[in-house]
Amino acid sequence: MSRSILILLMIAVVSLQACKGRGDTAPLPVADTLAQPCDTIPRISVTFIMGRDLSAYNPYYSLANQYYRLNPDERTPP
Repeated sequence: MSRSILILLMIAVVSLQACKGRGDTAPLPVADTLAQPCDTIPRISVTFIMGRDLSAYNPYYSLANQYYRLNPDERTPP
């Protein structure tokens, strides 16, 4: 037998020995992720305003900041 085949056989035997006896252990519990359909779970909305206005001609970020601060329905809960 060539040396590489012998090494592969030794690795296989060691791997099988390492797995021996694992059949006696109980399987891990599986979480019931489908207890409630995904479309019925309420989602929490979070808004990030990531930027700043570079010119006074386009006050996009300032207006977005003002909108989310003044509208309680759109505000992210603290």
